[in-house]
Amino acid sequence: MPAFRCLLSAWVVVLCSVSAPIEVRADFGYRMSLTLDRTRVGESGTENTTLANFPMLVSVQLPELRTQANGGHVVSAEGHDIVFRALDTTTCGGDAVCTLDHELESYEPATGRLVAWVRVPSVNTNLAGTDTVVYLYYGNSEITSSTQRPQAVWGSAYEAVWHMSQDPSGTAPQILDSTSNGRHGTSVGSMTSGDLVACQVQQCLDFDDVNDYIDTGDYMSGLSALSVEAWVYRVGSGDDRVISKASSVFPDSNYIFSLGVTDTGRLRGRLATGGASAATFTGVTTMSQNTWYHVAMSWDGTDLSLFLNGEREVTGDKSGTLSSNTQPVVIGNNDAVPNARYWGGLLDEVRLGNVGKSGDYLKTSYNNQSSPSTFHAVGAEEDAPQFAVGFAWARAYREGAGTRVAWQVAHETDNLGFAVWKKRTRGWVRLGKDLIASHSLRSSRTVGYAATDYEFVDDGPVSLRAPYAIEAVDARGRSSWHGPVPVSDAPASVRAEPGRAPTPTLSQLRGVWSAFPPRRRRAPVGGAPTVLAQAGPPHALAVSIEDTGVHRLSGAALLAQGLPVGTPLEAFALAYRGAPVPLLLEDDGDGLLSSRDALLFWGEHRPTLWSAQTVFALTWRVGGARVKTRLAPAPEGAQPVEEGSSVWAHAPKSLYLAALNNGPRDNFVGPLIGTNGVVVPLTLPDRVAERPSHIRIELQGVSLVPHDVELRADDEVVGTTLFEGRSVAVAELSLPAQATLSLRTRGGPADMVAISSVRVTYARAARPTPGGTVLEVPSGSAVALAAGGKAARLWLLTNDEVTELRAPASGSVVLPGQGVHEVVLWEGPVPHEPALGVPAPYRADTQTELLIIAPAAFHETLGPYVALREAQGLRVALTTPQAIYDAYASGHKDPEAIRAALEATFLAREWGFVLLVGDGHFDPLDHLGKGLPDLIPVPTRNARGLETAYDDYYADFDGDGRPNVALGRLPVQDVEQLAVVLETLRRFEATDTNAWTDETLMLTGDDEQIDLGALGEGFKTAMGTANEHISFAGDPVLARGSLLEALSRPARLITYFGHGSVETWGRQNLFSSKEAATLVRETGPPSVFALLTCLNGFFHDLFSRSLAESLLTAPHGPAVAVWASTGMTDPVVQQRLSEALARQVNRSQARRLGDAIRAARAELPVSDTSLSFTLLGDPSLLLPWVPAGAEAPAPSPEPPHLPPLTELPPVPASPPPATDLPASPPPAADPPFGGCSSAGGGPGSPLWLLVVSWLWRARRRPS
Repeated sequence: MPAFRCLLSAWVVVLCSVSAPIEVRADFGYRMSLTLDRTRVGESGTENTTLANFPMLVSVQLPELRTQANGGHVVSAEGHDIVFRALDTTTCGGDAVCTLDHELESYEPATGRLVAWVRVPSVNTNLAGTDTVVYLYYGNSEITSSTQRPQAVWGSAYEAVWHMSQDPSGTAPQILDSTSNGRHGTSVGSMTSGDLVACQVQQCLDFDDVNDYIDTGDYMSGLSALSVEAWVYRVGSGDDRVISKASSVFPDSNYIFSLGVTDTGRLRGRLATGGASAATFTGVTTMSQNTWYHVAMSWDGTDLSLFLNGEREVTGDKSGTLSSNTQPVVIGNNDAVPNARYWGGLLDEVRLGNVGKSGDYLKTSYNNQSSPSTFHAVGAEEDAPQFAVGFAWARAYREGAGTRVAWQVAHETDNLGFAVWKKRTRGWVRLGKDLIASHSLRSSRTVGYAATDYEFVDDGPVSLRAPYAIEAVDARGRSSWHGPVPVSDAPASVRAEPGRAPTPTLSQLRGVWSAFPPRRRRAPVGGAPTVLAQAGPPHALAVSIEDTGVHRLSGAALLAQGLPVGTPLEAFALAYRGAPVPLLLEDDGDGLLSSRDALLFWGEHRPTLWSAQTVFALTWRVGGARVKTRLAPAPEGAQPVEEGSSVWAHAPKSLYLAALNNGPRDNFVGPLIGTNGVVVPLTLPDRVAERPSHIRIELQGVSLVPHDVELRADDEVVGTTLFEGRSVAVAELSLPAQATLSLRTRGGPADMVAISSVRVTYARAARPTPGGTVLEVPSGSAVALAAGGKAARLWLLTNDEVTELRAPASGSVVLPGQGVHEVVLWEGPVPHEPALGVPAPYRADTQTELLIIAPAAFHETLGPYVALREAQGLRVALTTPQAIYDAYASGHKDPEAIRAALEATFLAREWGFVLLVGDGHFDPLDHLGKGLPDLIPVPTRNARGLETAYDDYYADFDGDGRPNVALGRLPVQDVEQLAVVLETLRRFEATDTNAWTDETLMLTGDDEQIDLGALGEGFKTAMGTANEHISFAGDPVLARGSLLEALSRPARLITYFGHGSVETWGRQNLFSSKEAATLVRETGPPSVFALLTCLNGFFHDLFSRSLAESLLTAPHGPAVAVWASTGMTDPVVQQRLSEALARQVNRSQARRLGDAIRAARAELPVSDTSLSFTLLGDPSLLLPWVPAGAEAPAPSPEPPHLPPLTELPPVPASPPPATDLPASPPPAADPPFGGCSSAGGGPGSPLWLLVVSWLWRARRRPS
C-alpha cells in the first residue's frame, strides 16, 4: 500500500494524500542554489541526456547554515527547516516545482556543516546543454518536526543503504539502514566507539582485520539483478571482503555474492546463479593501500561488471537467477568458517541494490562523492520570497446535478490562483486544467487585503462521501493545501442564485486582449515648460499633446490666451525640454499674428509614468527653429514607391503587479500568458498584405518559476523564449503575411508571463493621413504627393530638423542624399489641436520654513491654516504642484521636480516642514479605469515583498534614508475632506497646554503566542505618563467595546501593536477602516496615532481606503495625525520606533510633530521597516503639551547604542498545534492568523511569525 504523505503545521492544514503532489508548504526566509556541473554527470561518451533519480551528496560548511543562535539563518538545531527544491519541469520529472526528498546524514548547528543526500528526479548530462539547478531552502520557524524522507531517497531499487556513521558499541542493531527494508546491522567482534572515525563522506567504521564485521541478516536470495557499492580504505594485505553472502561451508565457490580485494590488491567479485558455483570476476588495476577507492559491482541478470572509481574494470557474461541460502549478508567478512576474510581498514557508504547500476550512475556517484564541491557549485544566499494565503473557511454542497465548492480567503500574497481536487477511489484527482484566478490578479494587484470569496462548480456525479481539497499556487509554483472539505446538502442560506457564475479561471482572465479597459483620455490641465529652471521667460505658453503627429496651433487659440494681435510671427519659438522644435508658419501675408494664422509642428508624444501629456514651451521673443522647404521634383517617368517601412507599437496596461520590485520601471503589464495561450491582435494600418512583419515582444515574468514561452504563427511554432522569475525577456520573430500570432507557456500552471509591449515593423502603403503617416523610405525613391484627387504634403525628418519637400509640377518628389529617410505623409486639415496653458513657475525662497504644496482648488480652504502658521511665527509658502513642474520639469508632472524644489528651498539649513495636500495612488495614468484623481504623485521604492509608497523620498536630498526636512501628507480627495482635516487640526492646537491630560493609550492585538503587552513595556516606560493598556485578547465582543470606548476619550498618543492590514486591526478584524470613518470623539481634543503594524498606512491603494486615512478624515474623529507603515514591518524595529517616538513627543524639546518624528527615526539605523513609516498629517503640528520656549532639536548624527536583541521578550519556541479547517463559515469573520502582508501585519499571522524569524535573523544583521 502506498505510503501517505502528510504534513501538519500550525498555520496550514495540509491534506494527507496518496497521489496528490503534497510537499512542504511553509515559507522560508532564505535559499541558495546548487548548480550541478553537467560535465561530471555520466560516463565518457554517454548517449543519455539525463540521469534519473540520482541520490546526490550535498556536503558543505557555510556560516549561513548555522542556526540563528550561532549567527546563521537556520532555525532548527536539528535542521528540520532545511529542505531542497527544484524549480523546473526537467529536474522535477514533469512538475514545474517540486520539493526533493532528502536525508540528513549529519548537521552541526554551531558550524553550519551539512551532509545530506537528496534524490534528484532528473540530472542533466553534458549532452543536455544546461546544468541542473536545485535550491536549498532554510530559515523557517514554522517547521518544528523533521522534513526528512530517507525511505523516499533510497527507493525500491535499493535493498539496503548503510552510511556506517553510527557508534558500533551502542545497542544492537547499531548500524542503521536508511531504506524502508530495515536491514540494520549488528556489530560483531571487538568494535568500540573508537572505531567510528572521520572518513570519505562523513564518519565510518574502522575494521581491525581480526574479528570485526557487521551482520545484517538473511536476504538477497533469488534476485534477478544486483548492485554493490562502497568506499574502501585498505590497510591490510590479505584477501579481504567488503561485503558478502556466503555459505558457512568452505570453499569460496559457495558464495551467493561477494565483493572484495585480493591479496594482490585487485578488485574481485563473485556471484552464483541457479545453484551453481559462484563465477569469479577480477579487476585489472592494482589498488594502493591507505588510499580511498569507490568500488562497485553491477549485475543486470545477463552481464556482470566491476567498477573502480567509476571506471569499468571488467565485464563478463552471467545470466540466471541469484542462488539462495539462509546465511546472513555480512559487511567486512565472508562469514565462512573457518576461512574468514576479515577486512582491514575503513568502509564507508555501503549499498546493496536489486537492479544493476549503469555506468552513468556509478561514474556520477564517484564524481559526486569524491569531490562534492566541484560537483555542485553553491550560489550566494538570497532571500526566499514569501507566500501567504489565509483561508477563513471552505464548504462543498450539492446543488442541482452538481456540487458547488466555495471558500473564503482572508488574505493572499503573491497568489496566482487555486485548483480544486476531489477524492476518488484511486486517489486525489484535480478538477480542471486551469487555475482559478486569484482576487489579487483579478483586481490587478499582487497583495489581496480583504476577505474574498471563491467558487467552483463540479458537474460530475455527486457523492456525499467524496471530499474536496483546495490547492493555492503562488508565483513560484509552491502550493498550500486546505481540506479535506466534506460534501453536504446545500443549506437554505446558500441555495443556488440565478445567474451566479463561478470564479473566473486564469485563461478567462487573460484570454481576450480587448477585454482590458482602455486608458481614459484626461482633459488637459494646462501648465507649461519654462526655458530656464526657476525663472520662466516673460511670455510663454504650455503646449500639451497626447498624440504623435502634425499639430496645429491656430491664431485664434493663441489670441484667446491673451497674446496681442500683431505679434510678429517670426518671434515665435517652440521647445521641448529646452531643445528647439521646428515651426511652420502659416501666414495670411502680413507677418503678424491674427486669427487667420497658424503654427504647425511635428510633435512626438512621450508619455511618462506620471503623465500622458507631452509639454512644449512656446515663446515669442527672438524666434526659433523653422520647418525648411525644398523643391525636389522627381524625374520625368519616375515610378513612385507604393510602400515604406512603418512601426506600430503598443504597451497594454491592464494589470498592476505590486510585487515587481523593478525600480523606476512601470508596474503595469498587459494580458497574462498561461498554458492556454493568448492571441496578440495586431492593429496595422494600411498594411501591405503580402509582406511579412518583424515583431518584437517584451515579456514580464509574473510567477517566480523558470518560464518557457512558445510563439506560434497560426499553428506553427516559430520561436521559444526561456527566462527566469520576474525578469524581463525579449522575443523577436518574423511573422508571415496574414498569420495570427499567439503565445503560450509550457512550464505548467505556475508558469505565468505577461506582455509588456509589442513593437511591429511592417510594410505600409504610402498613403497620406490627416495626422501623418510615418514611413522609412530609401533615398532616391520617388514619393507621390497627389493620389485619388487629393494633395498630400511630405515632411522629411532628419535629426532635429524638419524639411518639407515640394514638387510643383510632377506631383512626386524624390528623396535626396544617402541611406534611408524617415518621412511623414500628411494631408489637411490637421486633426491635432494641442491644449494651451499659462505657466506660473514656483520660485524657491530659502527663508521658507513651511512649504505647502496643494492643487489650486484647495488654496482658499487652506487660507485660515496658512494664517495660523504665520501667526505662530513660521514663514509659509503656498504653491501648486503644477508651478513646481513648470519650474523644474519643463511643465511635466514628475516627482523629481518636487524633490528638486524642496532641495532648493531647504537644503541650505536642513530644517523645515513640507505639507503635501492631496491624495495620490499607484495609477496616475488611470490604466485601470478607476477615475480617481492623482493630485500629488506618490514616489515608490522596492520594499520587502512589494513596491510601496515612499513620500519621504521628496525630503531625503542625499539618499541616506533620513529625511532632511519633516514631511507629511494630507491624503484628501476634495475640499470637503480637507475642511474636515483642518478643523480637527484646529481643535487639537486650540486646546490649552494645561488642559491636556498625561494619559496615553496602548492597544495590543489578539495574538495568543506572543506577549504584546511585554513588547510595549518599553513604550510605556519611555512615555513616563499615565498609560492605559487595552488588549484585544479574549472575548472579541468585550474587546471591541473596550476599544471603541477608549478611542472616544482624549489622549496625547495612541499606539497599536499587533496584527494589522491595510484596513483592519486584529485577527478577528476588531476594528476596520469602515468603523474608523464613522468614529466620533464627542469631547476633548483629538490624538496623535502611531500604528505599529503592517500596511495601515497603505494610502496609495486604489482598491481600499487605509485605516490611517479613515482615522484622519473622519468628521470630528479621534485622529489629528497618523504615523503608519506602507509595507511589511519587523516587530523589533516597530518596538524601538515606538520607544523613540514616545521619548520625543513627551519629553524632548520638539514642539512640532515632524521634528519629533525626525528625531525618533534618527535614533535607529535605517531599515526597510523604518523607511516604510509615513506621516499622514501635518508635520508642523504644534504639540500643545510642550513648553512654548522649546526649540526644534537637531537629529542625532549617529544612532545611539541599541540594546541587544537578547533583552527582548522571549519568542515562543514553537507554534500551537494546527486545527482542521472549518467545513462551513464561522458565525463571525475569524480568519485564522491572517498574514501581515494583506489581512494583517501583526502578531498571530503567518507573516508575523516570519517577521519573528527575521527578528532572530537580525542577531547577525540587525534592522
